[in-house]
Amino acid sequence: MTNFTSTTLKDEGNESAGLGALTTCLGYHTNWDPSHVKLSKPPLLSKKWKEKHIQSRVKEKLVNELPKTPFWEARDVYQWEGFWIPSTVIKSAITFRSSFHARNDDIFLASSMKTGTTWLKSLTLCIMQKESHQTHENSHKHDDILIIENPHFHIPTVEATIHSTKDSQIDLYDASTPRLLHTHMPYAVLPDSVKNSACKIVYIARNPKDTLISMWHFFNSVSRPNQDPYPLEKAVDYFCSGIHLYGPFFEHVVEYWQESQKRPEKILFIKYEELKSEPKRQVSRLLSS
Repeated sequence: MTNFTSTTLKDEGNESAGLGALTTCLGYHTNWDPSHVKLSKPPLLSKKWKEKHIQSRVKEKLVNELPKTPFWEARDVYQWEGFWIPSTVIKSAITFRSSFHARNDDIFLASSMKTGTTWLKSLTLCIMQKESHQTHENSHKHDDILIIENPHFHIPTVEATIHSTKDSQIDLYDASTPRLLHTHMPYAVLPDSVKNSACKIVYIARNPKDTLISMWHFFNSVSRPNQDPYPLEKAVDYFCSGIHLYGPFFEHVVEYWQESQKRPEKILFIKYEELKSEPKRQVSRLLSS
């Protein structure tokens, strides 16, 4: 696997503490009287509702039985299929894995947290919009898709839809037309139809130090807006032990890397640093994938 290189940190404060360690690591009953209860006829429940309710309870039970640990004193993460993931995401991922049927012309963008997801979505949207303008003469070239709405709206993350100002109009499970989707999920838990079909996957990776620093800033702003930043030394320890959203980091990266080496015609592996240093070449690879 190609070596990652570290970029210069622009942020100051307590970031310097812990970076050396990271470099080293880079390896209830109540009493009541039922005689007074007057029973009423229960409403009729549809078979579909019952099935959905049962599935929800099954998933809840499954999650509650998983090993869990606090992540940066902000939320619990659960170890599922070898990775640390929030409970709500696990439930969505279970549904996705069991219900999604990929088309051969679907495209999946994949990434771990804070490795260039927004950038990859934006580039892909621009490429597809340009191709659409070349195909449809009546297209309005001044209608910039990224001005109309956030890229996370146009390309929903299958296990969580965030950062959009309105509900997505995309039905993830409507296979009548090709879909452009994103996921943070590890390769191992993707639906079999995604792995075994001819659909394409584009994975973006970033060097671990910059991924951690970006993650640290992000969660400080989201989870601790009126508090002191979470101690970076602790963040480093968590990261190196693999306890962070969608961690361990290295296993996440390596799974996609290995598959890209086995099936380069299906999986395109892109590195953040190379996209930054040679954008034309990397965009050309996106165009040809």
